[in-house]
Amino acid sequence: LIPRQTGGVGSQFPVYHSFVYQVGQRVKDLSFPNTTASSIKVTWIPSAQPHGHIQFYHIQANTTEASKQVKLTALTTETTFCDLEPNTKYKISVMTENQQVDGRGGGVGEAVTKEETTLPLSNLLSFFVSSLSNSSK
Repeated sequence: LIPRQTGGVGSQFPVYHSFVYQVGQRVKDLSFPNTTASSIKVTWIPSAQPHGHIQFYHIQANTTEASKQVKLTALTTETTFCDLEPNTKYKISVMTENQQVDGRGGGVGEAVTKEETTLPLSNLLSFFVSSLSNSSK
């Protein structure tokens, strides 16, 4: 608490202002600019008001059947999940972790989650066949 003297009628006592250090805030614009049969690139924009120093981003991908889970930690606002199953829907979540300030606050904020499906293998095979036929001409 920080005392602040104010002037005027009825302000003979100091007014106290408190600052609450909050956990990380939600990221914005979660998107998937490049998806293949085995990978998903994930990008996002940090909160305009992160309430402290962003220490890490925690990103996880779960299959919608919850049979596979992959977790990553990133320092930047993008990452790529690799070695994924083709033609599989994933729930991808990004959470912000803030550093403690003056022994207060800090922690992991609320997740932002969207779904993305990896491409089927048939698209990958078609791409290779097309590439081979074009390169032999």
